[in-house]
Amino acid sequence: MEITIQSNIPIPTDGKKGNSRYKWESMKPGDSFFTTTKPNSMRQISNQYGKRNNMKFIVRAATEVVNGVKLEGARVWRLNDDGTIPTTQ
Repeated sequence: MEITIQSNIPIPTDGKKGNSRYKWESMKPGDSFFTTTKPNSMRQISNQYGKRNNMKFIVRAATEVVNGVKLEGARVWRLNDDGTIPTTQ
């Protein structure tokens, strides 16, 4: 297939920004969520988002039981902006 160079094609304004399945922007330090995404993949995803948005996360492999079904995946916590673990009150 030959590639054709084109001009004056508008760039869509409805890009992926804000369409993430993960609700990063609503997380406060200490908040966490479980996902069935593999831990190594989740580390990459959270690190990329964190670098773009000055946020820090930590990911750990996790097993959870949901409706009687054992699920393997990862739990992701938001850290303080300086990378420290939030204290619980």
